[in-house]
Amino acid sequence: MFQDSSFDDDDSWLEFLLSHELTHQAISTKIETHGIPVLNYPLGADPDDDADWLLNHQQIHQVVQNALNMTGIPDLSDVDLNDEQGWSDWMRTHATVHQLINLAIGLT
Repeated sequence: MFQDSSFDDDDSWLEFLLSHELTHQAISTKIETHGIPVLNYPLGADPDDDADWLLNHQQIHQVVQNALNMTGIPDLSDVDLNDEQGWSDWMRTHATVHQLINLAIGLT
């Protein structure tokens, strides 16, 4: 999902957001099967239309990180998604974070 999105393509960004939301739902479901509740906010909306999106997303990642006893996960709320370099760096970092989470829970 991270490779198919580009900064200047609104359609691919919206597809990413939907895929990303579904991925977070799958992560939550997998973790909750072990009796650990996971915070979940809707993530399919464009962050430009939801002022709390980045903060909510970070809170979800923090809960997941805590549930998996992971450390060193960066703050994904500290980004200007309207800046191309910031967006690119965030997408790379975010992809790495999701790879680590998927590895930890056995999600492919």
